[in-house]
Amino acid sequence: MEAAIIRKVWAKFGETVDAEFRMMHRDGSFLWVECSFRNCLEEPDIGGIVVNFHDVTERKNANELVRKSRENLELAQYMARLGSWELDPQSGEGLSWSKEMFALFGRDPAQGVPAFSEFIRFVQPDDRQALLAAYKRVAATEIGETVEYRSSAALSGEHLYLSTINAIKENGGMRKFLAGTVQDITEVRKAERLVSESEKSLKYAQQLSKIGSWEHDHQTNIMKCSDETFRIFGLDPAGPSSVYETFLERIHPEDRAAVDRAYRASIENHGPLDIMHRITTEDGTLKHVQERCETIYDGEGKPLRSMGTVQDITERRKMELEIGERVKELTCLSQVGRILEGYVAPEASLFESVAEKLGKAMRFPELAVPRIELDGRTYGPSFAEETKGKCLFSSIEIDGKARGRVMVFYARDNISTIPEEQELLDNLARTLGL
Repeated sequence: MEAAIIRKVWAKFGETVDAEFRMMHRDGSFLWVECSFRNCLEEPDIGGIVVNFHDVTERKNANELVRKSRENLELAQYMARLGSWELDPQSGEGLSWSKEMFALFGRDPAQGVPAFSEFIRFVQPDDRQALLAAYKRVAATEIGETVEYRSSAALSGEHLYLSTINAIKENGGMRKFLAGTVQDITEVRKAERLVSESEKSLKYAQQLSKIGSWEHDHQTNIMKCSDETFRIFGLDPAGPSSVYETFLERIHPEDRAAVDRAYRASIENHGPLDIMHRITTEDGTLKHVQERCETIYDGEGKPLRSMGTVQDITERRKMELEIGERVKELTCLSQVGRILEGYVAPEASLFESVAEKLGKAMRFPELAVPRIELDGRTYGPSFAEETKGKCLFSSIEIDGKARGRVMVFYARDNISTIPEEQELLDNLARTLGL
């Protein structure tokens, strides 16, 4: 290139040629230089070609940075579906549109930047007044705003845009213009609606199945829970942030330590947790729940968070208990029936056997003391009078007259009995009275 320039300058006296090219510095680096070649061959004092060199490396590097920044900005705007614009608020003249602005609104860059009056036609008629009002407010107050609007039918398919509008001053406030961004948020809003619908479906499904979900952050000790989890534990979702101990306190006192040990053991052993236990809500309601969870760890094996579910199985447990009690009741009555049928042993031995079967059929057989009183005599295990607690009984009637009672004493007053136990005593009393 340098040889061609020299030939061109050499050919004509007074010819000047400007050029930029790279030169290698003696340290091996390259410099950009701006050169001016002038033919002074016929000037007596010079008689040659004068070359002026100007190091423009910094300018070229700066221009290259600007070029790369512009490319990166265009790429970022393309990826984000976001364009930028500038507008003269006085005349409504469009000052500039970024490449992505043209793409967003399907406008050919060769058509130039549209005036605001032309741009507004891209906006859904129902949204034009709100957008125009936002532009006017920002121009008047110089306070930025954000506004959403829909595209008009002029564009292919309806799009939803999010626009920021700001007032910019230059030259000490002598020049003011509006500038901002426009982002196509159509897909974002669709995704948000899908997420919202999924959350509603999940919430409804959790309500129907009585299953809540929770997450325990081991760094902060904060529990993030679904609404159903709060409902099951009788806690307010809108209340203060809940920690692990908040839920631990709701666990029945007799189960609390065992549940805590099992949870901590599952974390320490890197294993899952699957446990059934009772909880007591603030109003005293007793519930049976089943909890399952697994823990996620970092690369060093330190627990990060545990994620699990809790299911209210109160009705299921109640049914299981009722079935179990019915089975015990029927088993007891069947055994008593076999004892009474054709029994030839002494009367005392017969009633002792019946009392033994009765004790085993109670809900808490280890605390139950069964007794049978008949015609002034008492049958069953002996116990100290002071150990008597809660008592269930049913009268034995023979030929319409009370002859005795079938009784069960519990060693504690706070034992929770169930109707099936009383029904068993009533059925047994009727059987003995036949």
